Amino acid sequence: LTDVVARFHIHAEICKCPLPQGKVRDRAILLPLVEKNGEAALLFCKRPAYLHHHPSQICFPGGKVEPHDMSKTDTAIRETR
Repeated sequence: LTDVVARFHIHAEICKCPLPQGKVRDRAILLPLVEKNGEAALLFCKRPAYLHHHPSQICFPGGKVEPHDMSKTDTAIRETR
């Protein structure tokens, strides 16, 4: 797992994507990386079917940055709970 995290940090610096043009919303997500049976694995969420936006979609936990969030890390952790 440590090796996967180290490689992610290296690629994150190399592969910075340009922001899309137009209206951009301030959001944060969490990539829950865990070790299962000695292998790295990502956890996902399934959005409830009753939601108006993106019902039943598979996603990473995350959401809108709120004024009380101290950072995007705080946002991602809050949205993961």
